Amino acid sequence: MDKIELIKRIDKSFDDLIHWFKEQPEDAFILRSSPDKWTAGQHALHLLKAASAYDKGLSINKLILKYKFGTNNRRERNFEETRARYKEKLLKADPSFLKDNDFTPQSVSIDDKGVILSKLNSKSQSIQSKLAKWPESKLSKLLFPHPAMGKMTVREMAYFIAFHNDHHLEILEKMYR
Repeated sequence: MDKIELIKRIDKSFDDLIHWFKEQPEDAFILRSSPDKWTAGQHALHLLKAASAYDKGLSINKLILKYKFGTNNRRERNFEETRARYKEKLLKADPSFLKDNDFTPQSVSIDDKGVILSKLNSKSQSIQSKLAKWPESKLSKLLFPHPAMGKMTVREMAYFIAFHNDHHLEILEKMYR
């Protein structure tokens, strides 16, 4: 997937997600479908944290990224391969990792909904703008760390952001049918 297609894919994933949240009743943002599940608001906050981390990474000087995380020395995974690897890692993940890390959301209130959705939209725009400025070749060369998947190219991490939004949207759609 080239950079232009990737930017469109990210845009669609955020648009679909934000649209879903706006269509839900206000109280759905804080209701749990079961005691051990996140609320819709916690899903939104989790996705905001992931998008914020990627957005921040895109701002780091490319020489610093190269020094800190290195360069890609393997065949880059395409969108589907990256998504399949993520699903595999989720199945094998230690349950405590899924509950206790920087991306685990705290409680949210109904009052947080507008702020979180506004920030999700802002992060989407920022990511798209920053990706547009990256040279196509650097997207496949430089690496970012992912807490569960290890080092990924900048392009693979962009794939992740898009399908990660979709993954959580699928969960939410099932929870709130």
